[in-house]
Amino acid sequence: MGIAGTEVAKEASNIILMDDNFSSIVKTIMWGRCVNDAVLNFLQFQISTNITAVVITSVTAIASSSETLALSAVQLLWINIIMDTFTALALASDPASLALLNWTSDKQTAPLFTVNMYKQILLQSVYQIPVILPFHFLGTQILGFAEMSGNNTIVQTLVFNVFIFAQIFNPVNSVALGFVSTYPHLSA
Repeated sequence: MGIAGTEVAKEASNIILMDDNFSSIVKTIMWGRCVNDAVLNFLQFQISTNITAVVITSVTAIASSSETLALSAVQLLWINIIMDTFTALALASDPASLALLNWTSDKQTAPLFTVNMYKQILLQSVYQIPVILPFHFLGTQILGFAEMSGNNTIVQTLVFNVFIFAQIFNPVNSVALGFVSTYPHLSA
């Protein structure tokens, strides 16, 4: 106890309750699990976004005779800034709920990524890559600009927008497909 406890007890303890109220332990556990869940969701989202961006950029650079990339360096920078900022804000604003207390505790040796997280990352990347690549290679035909030359900027903009929308719908697809509980210890 932080107020009523002795200095010897405070130095020997791992946790000190500053308000001498045991309900603080419950709130601490609940918020700790909420933060842990947000970090894992953020990692899952970021890794699927980055895998998709790397594969798309690599495939288009290798397959293109003029070595044009689907996403320019500036577009990749914007993608990282936008995805990091808004995703972090969205996940950080997720409120803690009492349902989090029904989870079983993770062991200290538990892996950071679960099998379900790997499945979700792979599923999102495998879904996004075949959706985005045709826009790069067939973008002028899709838009009806096949007979005009010099439309690389238009196609690159189309690919960038499709990529951004795919990333916006990444969390939505996770919820719709039932992969919200990517952690085996969830009870809800």
